[in-house]
Amino acid sequence: MLPLARAAALGLAAGLCPGAAHAIAFSPFGAEGQGGAVNGQTFTIGAGGVLEELDAFVAVAGQDLNGATAGTAAQLTRDALPAGLSVALGTALLDGDTDLALTWTVSNQGAAALGPLTFLAFFDFEIDETVNTFFNEYAVTSNAPAAGIGFEVDEPGYAFGDVFDHLRAGLLDGTNALPQGSPDDVSFAFSFALPQLAAGGSALFRVLLSEDGDAIAPFTIEQLDADPASSGTRILASAAIVPEPGTALLLAAGLAVLSARRRRA
Repeated sequence: MLPLARAAALGLAAGLCPGAAHAIAFSPFGAEGQGGAVNGQTFTIGAGGVLEELDAFVAVAGQDLNGATAGTAAQLTRDALPAGLSVALGTALLDGDTDLALTWTVSNQGAAALGPLTFLAFFDFEIDETVNTFFNEYAVTSNAPAAGIGFEVDEPGYAFGDVFDHLRAGLLDGTNALPQGSPDDVSFAFSFALPQLAAGGSALFRVLLSEDGDAIAPFTIEQLDADPASSGTRILASAAIVPEPGTALLLAAGLAVLSARRRRA
């Protein structure tokens, strides 16, 4: 596993370097960190995985950040954050481009502390969609999330799923609605909760996406295709809160890998 400092030195953060035959490759993310086909980005993982949508949300207790939209969380591609609060996405390809670390830095440059604060990241991947559609996939969760980490696996809201309702409310339900035996269009989300974000402070939230089974925490979400004739692509996701923003050494330590339909209103 390459540490983040080494990955950055090799110029991997742009996501365009050659790697393994079925690794991860992507064009630039949007200004708010958005990605996927619905946001104009090309993102592939493994032999048959494609990112349909990536978005993020911020909820601050006692504040309605999305106006007339149901819920109170700001969806970064649609809603403005309060003055002084900002979110920046950093990326690093690792391990021969088979792992991608996504790190969101949430900073409070305001004069007062904010909190409780919740940051949420949503992912909608498709596996072998052109071969066998996108609604024959399922997810497997392993272990229990660490303190401050929440999750949800659900259909992404085009049919029956309510994950977007929960994202806008700033609170995920902690369930996997699409286990093996109940396949459909899999999407998943992580939440990261902080009791407070101090004035002048920042916090780092990280998700590792892996196509070869690596993780940064015991709790994982694995997305798979139910068709025996599929490419065999697997997407493993894990999440962690970095306790203190800091140096590349801290980032590297945090990445000690444990091998182990189309428009929404």
